[in-house]
Amino acid sequence: GRPERKRDKTNVHWGSDNIAVTDLDGKKKFFRKRAWVREFFTRKQAIAGDTVTVERLGRYDYKIDILRA
Repeated sequence: GRPERKRDKTNVHWGSDNIAVTDLDGKKKFFRKRAWVREFFTRKQAIAGDTVTVERLGRYDYKIDILRA
């Protein structure tokens, strides 16, 4: 098989003190660990039509938020 490539951990800031630690899929550009996503949508009270914004804060830091429709 192929050797496992070391993945850099990424911090996803999604609330005042909520940080999810995951890594990015290099080809698909999505966060691998997504257990925090349901709580994110619930806490942000997201509804159909809202947009998720992704802001890069640094090499391994992203801020996720909701832009209301």
